[in-house]
Amino acid sequence: MTHVGTAFILVTFLMFFQETGTFAFEAFRNGEQPLPEGLRTLVFWTALIGFGAKAGIVPLHVWLPYAHPAAPSHVSALMSGVMIKTAIYGLIRVYFDFLGGPFPWWWGFVVLLVGTVSALLGVMYALMEHDLKSLLAFHSVEN
Repeated sequence: MTHVGTAFILVTFLMFFQETGTFAFEAFRNGEQPLPEGLRTLVFWTALIGFGAKAGIVPLHVWLPYAHPAAPSHVSALMSGVMIKTAIYGLIRVYFDFLGGPFPWWWGFVVLLVGTVSALLGVMYALMEHDLKSLLAFHSVEN
């Protein structure tokens, strides 16, 4: 699942490259013209799927409960503390820094819905877990 997320993140940045001609973040931020509305929506979805798979949001969380128990403790802590938060940072950076401008109302609704479902399902699954690492994995989904 994380490889699929990486592919979607690459597609997101390739779309920015197609419009700006460079991979420099400054060019993404200060483009001469804003992205066309259809492309902005496509970037929204590819970034949400790509960074969402890395962050473990529902329904892209399926890898997380299997990865935590299989990983050594220090790697499990890094997955929970660093990688997931970095994915959320990447999502925020793409949306607010690179896409800029006013957003369609439904973007916020989709993000709110995905976040709410992730929080509720993460807590419900965590309540049923007895393995400490699996519990940490589901609390990572919840956060």
